[in-house]
Amino acid sequence: MVEHGDILKVSPGSRVPADGLVIWGSSHIDESMITGEALPVSKTVGDNVIGGTLNTSGALHIRVTRVGSEAALAQIVDLVETAQMVKAPIQKFADFVSIIQSCKDLSNFNYYNTNQLESPSISVQ
Repeated sequence: MVEHGDILKVSPGSRVPADGLVIWGSSHIDESMITGEALPVSKTVGDNVIGGTLNTSGALHIRVTRVGSEAALAQIVDLVETAQMVKAPIQKFADFVSIIQSCKDLSNFNYYNTNQLESPSISVQ
């Protein structure tokens, strides 16, 4: 189990196991899954790395700074889950409007059917 303060080696082609600080080496990290940036980002001693990103070139040694629910990826997952549970105000309004529209349609349908059955016949002279 990876813990805060552990020193980990990240080989080329592998994923960074946890958020950390580069303490040795230099490399390019593909952070597109987090930042959306198209090109790998250069990392050297003193730079932060994000867990789950891909080490594309050189070897790195990192000191773990955040694990578990503190990690950047875990925080993003929490934010997405929270956002999916909450309805936007415009969505609530749209639901209300659809209820009103359904009531109006039902009322019109009942009015039309009632008047069809009870309307007196009209004679043309």
